[in-house]
Amino acid sequence: MAWLFRDIQQLLSIAPWKWILRNSADTWYTTDYLLPDYFKYKITTSVDWSGNLTVALKNYAWNDASVSAPIKYQDWNWTIRIITWALSLTLPAATNWMNLWGAELATKETDLFTYLWYRVSTWETKLCISRYPDWKLASDFSAGSTTEKTLLSTWIDSTDTVINIWRVSLILSAWAWYTWSLWTWTTLNYPVYETRKLNYVSQITWTAWAAPSGSPVVINTYQIIWSKVKLDMINYGYTAGTTVTKASCSLPFSCLWYGTWHSTLNQWNGINYCYTLLNDWNDATKFSIYTASATIDRIQANFDYFI
Repeated sequence: MAWLFRDIQQLLSIAPWKWILRNSADTWYTTDYLLPDYFKYKITTSVDWSGNLTVALKNYAWNDASVSAPIKYQDWNWTIRIITWALSLTLPAATNWMNLWGAELATKETDLFTYLWYRVSTWETKLCISRYPDWKLASDFSAGSTTEKTLLSTWIDSTDTVINIWRVSLILSAWAWYTWSLWTWTTLNYPVYETRKLNYVSQITWTAWAAPSGSPVVINTYQIIWSKVKLDMINYGYTAGTTVTKASCSLPFSCLWYGTWHSTLNQWNGINYCYTLLNDWNDATKFSIYTASATIDRIQANFDYFI
């Protein structure tokens, strides 16, 4: 159970004890403004037999919100909003939602963030979901349901505000069924702006006379923290490649701009120092490690980047 306001002192300083509120049907009514239970909520996730995902918002009694048991929350403008109706979002199977079916993330456990979005034009709050934890305005995110920086909802008004309220853990299967499944560890019951350290599969392309081969030990992890990704990558145990000059590696989340870091490609007889170039050749989905011509049997990189 969580609380939908950000500052208890701000909340307790607001008067009066009774508050007149208007719902989406333009109906006016009175409710107990400071009743703490009205600021409690829970997110539930469920997947039906066809692999369709439903994310729903519940009140303090774990039921749909209603006039008699509403859900209240505070948005970024310090405005108290009220929800008096059932609120849910359904993501059907057979769609590459947020590009989760890609080779890096398909079948991998993924942390997603749920948002409340207040639509000024209709006096309504909608439920949204995204891979990105730090949206403030609807205009911040990318359009399209299959882009990685989208915010999924039923419609979009670019000037409206959104607020992060929850984190859920889900898996989207690989092509072509794209069915959802729930992870055993499913939710954090308060607003959170970072994922756990998650696994991904980097797709590596070598520039070499003979590329490293075989079945290496792969340890690739990433963590999204606000608007930044922390990446750690260690792949070792290749059959050594020869005359290697470059390794291009796919990212778990596209980068916002490019930069350079020091990384290493390791040789069987020592360490070959090199540099990492993010957004190499204007490709925001990859980073590249360059080195002088060398014999290579492993690859290692760790750095942070903005998304």
